[in-house]
Amino acid sequence: MSKNRNRTRRIYGIILTSFIIIWIGSVSLQMLSNRHNAWIASEMILQQLEDVIEENKESYQTLLETLKEEYTLRAETVANLLEMEGRLYQTTEEYRKIAKQLRVDEIHIINTGGCIVAGTNPEYFGYSFSSGEQMGYFKPMLTDKTLSMCQDMVPNTAEGKMMMYAIVWNSSGTAMIQIGITPSRLLAKMNSASVENLVRQMPITSGMNIFLLNATTGKMLATTRQDVLLYELQDSDRLEEGNLQEGKRYRTSVKISDRQQYLVYEKYGEYNLAVSYDILEANQNLIYVAATMFLVLVLSFLIIFYITERSIAAIDKNEEELKQAKEAAEERLQSEREHADSLAQAEFERAAAGSAEEQPADEPAAAGNDEGFFD
Repeated sequence: MSKNRNRTRRIYGIILTSFIIIWIGSVSLQMLSNRHNAWIASEMILQQLEDVIEENKESYQTLLETLKEEYTLRAETVANLLEMEGRLYQTTEEYRKIAKQLRVDEIHIINTGGCIVAGTNPEYFGYSFSSGEQMGYFKPMLTDKTLSMCQDMVPNTAEGKMMMYAIVWNSSGTAMIQIGITPSRLLAKMNSASVENLVRQMPITSGMNIFLLNATTGKMLATTRQDVLLYELQDSDRLEEGNLQEGKRYRTSVKISDRQQYLVYEKYGEYNLAVSYDILEANQNLIYVAATMFLVLVLSFLIIFYITERSIAAIDKNEEELKQAKEAAEERLQSEREHADSLAQAEFERAAAGSAEEQPADEPAAAGNDEGFFD
């Protein structure tokens, strides 16, 4: 029994050690799985953000082209209206009335040399196509009187206001008519479609955050969490030395606001886009998995313990019965031996007694023979 118990203890020790290894291995594998899933989820958000940025770029460009066509038509309308009135050169107030009717902010009459000579803004008179980069954009008009142009939204030369300008020649080719419009729709679209705003507006799950960083300095420009706006992506947080490769995604772990985070980030033009996932949030199921695995292993051990103890008890019982049977057999054998010995002793004693009774009858004959011999 003692030998069985020692062997059983060793088996229990091996089983317990195996279960502990299995439990630790399972928890570790779950952590690795959670980290992988967190990175995959972060990369999906990163891809969604890039898709939204590209869609907004396309939408912005489409709106810009539409406005250019619209503003060029308005410039042609002003030119046609002035020709219908038969007066190209009018007072400032008259130009302003026309501008209000056609919903434009500025009207400029530009001579064949490219100089503003009349219009709604007397303070601009004298500015020419040589006055700066913004006005210089229209220089091709001087050599092609069939040309019409519309400029992207840029700060104007005189005041630095964000404007869009469209320009056409009048039918006689004696002057150019230019209109200027503050593109409120385009400005609103530009603001809403800015990468900073898109980052702030992106829907995210609990524990996840998006960061927009300057690709050169690593300084935070926008984030879904204002409490980490001053965070900077340090060199020690990068996967590789030097500048990040365009289009290549990096995975790492960093500490942000004293909380450890899984991080996926990528260089996107002049920006670094990053998506973080709080490690505690990503491993929320770890306690459940660890507890479940622990209970399963404990239950398994108890079942093994129960079955083993029952088996050992049965073996011990059989061994005890065998021992008792052996002892009973030995007792019977001993008893039979003793009985046989006693029978043999009795037989021996009877034989000895028989020999003693026969001895006296022989002695007289022997005596007579002796006397005759000596005689």
